[in-house]
Amino acid sequence: MAYQVNVDLRSDFTTNFNPDFRDALLSWMRRSSGMTLTLTLDSWNRARARSKHPLTKADVEMLVGMVKDSSYTSKTAREWAIENGKYWPCRAIVHSPHSILWTAEPNHLDRLIDEIGNPDAKLHATFIRIAGSHRQGKLSTEQEFRIYQLFQAPAPDVRQAVAYSLPAMTHVPVPKLRSIFMSLFSDSDARVCTSAVSSIARHPEIFNATDVAKLMSLAARLEGSDLAMLMHALGSLASAESPAGCDELIKAGIALLEDGSDPDKRRIIDVLGKAARFATQAQVDRVAERLCLDYQSRDTSRLPAIVSSIIVSGHRFSTEHKLQIVQRSLQILQSKKKNIGHLQWQAGNTASLLINHLAPNEKTGFVTELTQMLQQPEKVKPSLQVLEKPGSAAHPSVSTITKLTQHSQDDLTIRATATLWTLTQDSDACL
Repeated sequence: MAYQVNVDLRSDFTTNFNPDFRDALLSWMRRSSGMTLTLTLDSWNRARARSKHPLTKADVEMLVGMVKDSSYTSKTAREWAIENGKYWPCRAIVHSPHSILWTAEPNHLDRLIDEIGNPDAKLHATFIRIAGSHRQGKLSTEQEFRIYQLFQAPAPDVRQAVAYSLPAMTHVPVPKLRSIFMSLFSDSDARVCTSAVSSIARHPEIFNATDVAKLMSLAARLEGSDLAMLMHALGSLASAESPAGCDELIKAGIALLEDGSDPDKRRIIDVLGKAARFATQAQVDRVAERLCLDYQSRDTSRLPAIVSSIIVSGHRFSTEHKLQIVQRSLQILQSKKKNIGHLQWQAGNTASLLINHLAPNEKTGFVTELTQMLQQPEKVKPSLQVLEKPGSAAHPSVSTITKLTQHSQDDLTIRATATLWTLTQDSDACL
């Protein structure tokens, strides 16, 4: 019956549950155990949320008791349904005591923090995670202190939970928060280090150039998804817009390019592109030189990452590098290789971005090439994609594009009309 009630609640999105029904589910839940308890708890929480009834003090006490009761944990509802030949939605989520407590109002956080003193290290860590899962600004200064003071606790599970909770911190003095991060980055347990890395994105502004260099050195300790997480975190540091920090990202990133595997190189290239937005011009030139070199390579596996980085920071490249990239993009557009349509679209995006940053006289030669490409049926669409950008410099192509607006192929006609409309916004191109 608990299964059927739960399934019916998931399919009924219109009923406004009255308090009697919600209380009946609560009473049933308190008499339940095993899978019945798992399902009735989820049903009660759905009825409670649907009726917009907040968790009461008694509810929180009940849920805390369930978290502390190891007998609550059993097989998942999905496993039970499969074993018993029952239908279970592929993306169905069953709320647990932990996930329900994540939604507790701030006035209940003290009760959760009180459980941090539990002598069981795993329970200790569990309640830190639950409290730390609340949004930034929900924890008070005292509550934050009771969590972060445990960053050097003997149990790795507790240190990892503190690292996991760092995004929620808003009242910790910056020097103290930075020292906590740096300590956790150096932790002997890789799980602690990984959790600290995942928390960087919420506090990118607290790290200086020296910290950035140390973070880049962590790449040697991590691999797979953990390394991907580090690269994502390093990319977020560029959002602090610190030229010194971005310079360090570029210096260390270019060095790592010589050693990483292909997937790692793609992630590093992405970081370089983000850092080049705010780095000093000398380091931007290093990034441009490296991207130009990779863009010329016959190996196209890193092309998506290269194009993404050029689009992000290509406006800061020197004219020489911009010219090289646009020329290479046009070469890719004119390639007769099969099954490279996606690469040609990426090359078109790159050319259309950078060509708009060139001087009018520098655009002329490229516009001539693109106009000639309009005569080749398979090159028309990517050529139109690029020709939208040069403005009045694209005047020589207007007559050819005008003819394409009468083409028998509807999608080509629409594309040519859109390109012509874009160009004619410039009065010179209308002539």
